[in-house]
Parts: sequence; C-alpha cells; structure tokens
Amino acid sequence: MGCYDTLVDGTKESQVKTWECDMKTYNPGDTVPDLNGCHTYSIKLQEGGFATIRENVFLRIDEKALCEDVFSKWGGSPEEENPLNLV
Repeated sequence: MGCYDTLVDGTKESQVKTWECDMKTYNPGDTVPDLNGCHTYSIKLQEGGFATIRENVFLRIDEKALCEDVFSKWGGSPEEENPLNLV
C-alpha cells in the first residue's frame, strides 16, 4: 500500500499519490509542493475531474483541466512524473 494525500474541495474529495510521503489533507488555499519543477498544473483525478494547482496553491477540483500541464500523479516518483498534456 502506498502513501496518499487527500484533496478536499467542499463535498468533493480525491486521493492522489503523496508529494512527500506524509499523507496530508489539502483544502483550497493550502500550499502544495511543485511537481517535477511545475508550479502551476492540473492533476487528473482517479474519481474523475481535475485538481487545479496554481503557483503551488491548491485552488479547486473541476470537471475540466484548467492548466496546460496535466499530471496523473499515479505513475513513478514525483521526479519521474511527466505532464500528460491533455489540454
């Protein structure tokens, strides 16, 4: 079993592979680490939808990706993650 962080936006909740293996819960406005050098990106969520990170701040969970760089966060280590570029 791996380590997961939880993103919570009101009634929407999704687990993503942890950034730093500390199993945190992030709410809108919380600061998150960069992902492979990106500070603004979207995360494709397993439950559907996308989390938006802008300048290392978790903004919200949306139906569509709002950033050019989209990551799955379910692949290798954060250093090995590459954008899916779905947008």
